[in-house]
Amino acid sequence: MYFNLNGNSINTINNHLLRINASKYLEIDKELVGTGDIKEVFNTPFDFNKPKLIGLDINDRHQQMLYGNGYDINLVLDSHENCIEVYEENSRRRLLISTNYQAVQLYSGNFITDKMNFHNNRTGQKRLGLCLETQLVPKLDNILLKKDTLYDYFTIYKFTKE
Repeated sequence: MYFNLNGNSINTINNHLLRINASKYLEIDKELVGTGDIKEVFNTPFDFNKPKLIGLDINDRHQQMLYGNGYDINLVLDSHENCIEVYEENSRRRLLISTNYQAVQLYSGNFITDKMNFHNNRTGQKRLGLCLETQLVPKLDNILLKKDTLYDYFTIYKFTKE
């Protein structure tokens, strides 16, 4: 699911303010696969503990950013209620996300191309949408689902306009 709070298929998500309550991220390799190493977000482009424009560090030369061609990283959540917030100033739209999942995959639409068709016959462009995919931390020891086991996870998306 892609989000763009601008309300059109023209403006990128670079002007969106993003806050994610996460102090760690899962390191990826050049194939964008998690290595299993969990690193601190502090002093990296992945620190969204205070609201920050998505476009501010999106071209950072951090190796993880180079692998993903922008944000394509799994952040380990520190809390669950309203742990993610997105705000777009011009539209005054806000998205609050609460979840009991462990992590969120942050993806900044790095591979959207003009070969993709959007609303009103518009073609795609890089960073036209933002994905915030709540999930378990994708480590080899916790991705297997067990038969006859109940998994009770939720994600709540709350949209408001000021």
